[in-house]
Amino acid sequence: MEISWELIAGICGGMVLLCTAGEKIYHIFKPAANWKKKVDSMETEIKELRSYTDRDYEALKHNDEILKGICKGQITMMNHMIDGNHVEAMKKTRDDLLDLTNKI
Repeated sequence: MEISWELIAGICGGMVLLCTAGEKIYHIFKPAANWKKKVDSMETEIKELRSYTDRDYEALKHNDEILKGICKGQITMMNHMIDGNHVEAMKKTRDDLLDLTNKI
């Protein structure tokens, strides 16, 4: 059996055709794989940011409690200055403020 140049050229052409088809298929599916990687990394970042947001929200709620305690203390002091009474209310407010500051 004799191998001719036409047979070799046909085999090489077939290989080039297969490689080109494989490259086109690869380029079709490559963006989908890249999107999956991007989505996975974004999901991780979102979870991390959500944990930061939750922690910040808890800190803001605690600050809100402290501000309410400070306002309550000022009102109690004003009542004491006006009436001269409310000593027990001032002691209770002091204890409440101490409890709030110990949570920090």
